[in-house]
Amino acid sequence: VYDSSMPLKSMIATFSFRKINEQKTSVQMQVEFEAKFGVLGKMMTPMMKRQFRPILQSLLDCNAAHVERGDVVAAAA
Repeated sequence: VYDSSMPLKSMIATFSFRKINEQKTSVQMQVEFEAKFGVLGKMMTPMMKRQFRPILQSLLDCNAAHVERGDVVAAAA
């Protein structure tokens, strides 16, 4: 992630795909990030992790909706 409104110094998201059967694939996402603001950012990291989980799950859900049903998902603000 190169540009974001989140207070991040850096962020890398890795997607892993595992075939379950001919009709189903498991997708996992792992995110590593470093917060801005030095020591304050490190103190904020646990809170940021809790906030990221539902956002990242929504991203995976929207991608699944697009791939499985062709849904067009509007970009989040």
